[in-house]
Amino acid sequence: MQEALTGGFQGRIAPQEPLALHTTYRIGGPADLWIEPEDLKSLQIALGTIVKLDIPYLIIGEGSNLLISDRGFRGVALRLGEGFKYIKNQGSKLFAGAAITIKELSQKALELNLDGLASICGIPGALGGGIVMNAGAYGANLSDHLDWVETIEPGGSLHRMKKADITFSYRRADELQGKIVTALSFQLSKGDRETIQTEMDRVEHLRSRHQPLEWPSAGSVFKRPPGDYAGRILEEVGAKGFAIGDAEVSTKHANFIINRGNATAADILAVIKELKQRVRDSYGIELEMEIKKVGFDPEEEKS
Repeated sequence: MQEALTGGFQGRIAPQEPLALHTTYRIGGPADLWIEPEDLKSLQIALGTIVKLDIPYLIIGEGSNLLISDRGFRGVALRLGEGFKYIKNQGSKLFAGAAITIKELSQKALELNLDGLASICGIPGALGGGIVMNAGAYGANLSDHLDWVETIEPGGSLHRMKKADITFSYRRADELQGKIVTALSFQLSKGDRETIQTEMDRVEHLRSRHQPLEWPSAGSVFKRPPGDYAGRILEEVGAKGFAIGDAEVSTKHANFIINRGNATAADILAVIKELKQRVRDSYGIELEMEIKKVGFDPEEEKS
């Protein structure tokens, strides 16, 4: 694969790259090859080569929603490079590259006195992955003020989709599954900077008070069950403080599993299985994962 990347590819290429360096869990074995294209042309070259050689690939943004196995990923791990980190504005519209973080976009909106992103300012991760999973917090979603999304097909062609063309639901955007987002546009509204700042401060206070931000994690482990909250149910079954190795259910929030230093992916997965079983036995509810698991075999994933 590395030798096949010719014809103008610009960016970083590294064999056997430890994916623990690129996930918020600080967990994950190596990818066969790490590719970080610097611009759109280089991304098209990389995708064309991947398709031609029929190699599995994984898109990694900030790695904030991934649990990668200790064996790693057999294929290419791809992250968008510096050329996809930009924010431009035109009136009340913000245009951004998919590698920009949600926090960076929210901060830019504040600087421009644009309202609409304050409530999601604390969501970790990049815009590309965030919109694919319709990330949200405190009653707001990243998709709320979306105008359009630009995606690239494995063959290299670009497509632009309006918000109306995408079916957004809780932590999902159907038409974006399996696609690579390259750019996004948001339609915001003029607001008062002090009011926007107050809301951002409120959100950050809530996060620091209720979430274990001092430890590596991947955010909420499970999706919210209909009519309830995963954290509440998990607390009811005594999940807080339960640990296997250095993987521990946070004592601050039962829907967070933290890495206390040397947790393995196997440790995290074992804790997940235990929590799912407790909830199944006590409530008859099958908790659905919000975190994406990568590199595990089917037997490991059974719970």
